Amino acid sequence: MGNAVCHPGEIPSGNRDLDDQLAFKHNGWKTVRIFMSSRFGDFHSERKILVKKVFPDLQLWCQARRLHIVDCDLRWGIPKDNNETQTLRMCLDEINRCKEENILPFFVNMTSERVGWVSLGKEVPETIRNEYKWVDHLSATEMEMIQAAYRNDNPNALFLLRDSSFLEDVPEEHKAVFIDSNELAPYKLRMLKKMIKDTYQKERVIRYMCSYKGYNQKTAMAQLDGLDGEFSNAVRIEDA
Repeated sequence: MGNAVCHPGEIPSGNRDLDDQLAFKHNGWKTVRIFMSSRFGDFHSERKILVKKVFPDLQLWCQARRLHIVDCDLRWGIPKDNNETQTLRMCLDEINRCKEENILPFFVNMTSERVGWVSLGKEVPETIRNEYKWVDHLSATEMEMIQAAYRNDNPNALFLLRDSSFLEDVPEEHKAVFIDSNELAPYKLRMLKKMIKDTYQKERVIRYMCSYKGYNQKTAMAQLDGLDGEFSNAVRIEDA
C-alpha cells in the first residue's frame, strides 16, 4: 500500500463504530469524498492530472471494494462573479460536507510559493467567524487546512509541497502566476511549510519536483510537466 488518500486502512484500527461511521453507506457501498485544497491558478496542472488520470485509476481500484470516489474540485462549481468571501463559504461548506460523510475527511493540500487571499478580519462575516472559528490573518487555503486537518489531527490528510526549482525556467512575464507579490508571503510560506512538516508524519508530507512546460495562450494558463511521478504516485494506490 502506497500513500493513498482514500484507503480504508488509514482509518485507526480497533474501533468498529468509528469505522462504520467514516463513510456513508448506501446499498452496501461507501462514498468517499476527496477535497482538493490549493489556489486554483497556479495548481491548474496538478488538479488536471488528478482529475483526468489519478482519480479515474483510483476509482477502478475502489469500485472493486464497493467504494465510490467523489473528487471535490471546486474550480468548476464556483460562479465567476463570486467574491472572496462567497468562495470561502463554498469551500468551507464543502469540507463540512466531506466531514458529514467521512468524519475524518480525505483531504489533499497542494502548497507552493503563493499564499493567496488573506483576510484582515473585516471581510469575513460574523456567521463564518462563528461557524468555523475563524482565525484572522490566515489565507483561505490555510483555513481549509485548519478546518479539514489540523483541528482534528486528521490521519487522512495528505500534503504535497511543490519544489520551487522549476521557477528558474519560467519567463518573467509569467512568474506572477506562481509567486506571490505580497511581501509577507515568503515568511508566511516558510512558517506554513514548517508547521506542516512538524505536525504530520513523514509519509503524509510529500515534496515533489516538476518542470515548466510553457504558457497556453488559448486557456491563459501556465503549464507544468513531470507530474506523473512523485506527485501522482503520492495519491495512487499500490497493491501489495
